[in-house]
Amino acid sequence: MDFIRKILPMVYLINIRYQHVRGTSSRSFDWLQDVDGADRSYGPSLLTTTELYLVICLLGCSNTAKCKAATYNNGTGECNCLERKTGMTSQLGNRLWNRHFDGFLYNAQLEWHIGLFLNIQKTQAEAESFCGTLEGRLVVLDTDEKLNYFTGLSDYQAGRFIFVGSTDEETERSFVWSNGANLTTNWYTNEPNHYRDENCVAIYHSAFIDISCASICDFACEIV
Repeated sequence: MDFIRKILPMVYLINIRYQHVRGTSSRSFDWLQDVDGADRSYGPSLLTTTELYLVICLLGCSNTAKCKAATYNNGTGECNCLERKTGMTSQLGNRLWNRHFDGFLYNAQLEWHIGLFLNIQKTQAEAESFCGTLEGRLVVLDTDEKLNYFTGLSDYQAGRFIFVGSTDEETERSFVWSNGANLTTNWYTNEPNHYRDENCVAIYHSAFIDISCASICDFACEIV
């Protein structure tokens, strides 16, 4: 009960509608119940006397940056915050909820939250810092699946320079993604050209170019 009394003042905007919970604590959060994403143990449920405890569960998971999904059991009151759904086991009575981050799209197959920020142009360092304020980082496009999804976004504009999360600042001429993977493919024609201080990477016409980190560009963030 002490925990409930402490957390209740944080909840000043909460709407519960069948399979949707939205609220505000230190930042906005949005949770959608997943009625298709796991197996038969996860299905729609009527939220009755357990509404408050469900909200407390999702509020707690919202305060964990890496939490992307949550399960809540109406019968037992058990709450689990999940970094990813891969390998997740189900339990009869659990209800699965997916977290939505404002300004980000979610790709369920890749378990990937991505935000494309156009017309908010920044240097690479400023863009990385901005992503950090959203509990993320500059986007890592280290697979063809991610690159194809990114360039297929409706808001993507091929002719714009968009910072991504790779540099050669540690070892000149060796571009590495922020997750440690090497960037060796999908370069634009005659790139990287290593011109002067071009130590950062942008995507341009669906391929990568090296670019000065001091350039002012659009950028994309991901939440991992």
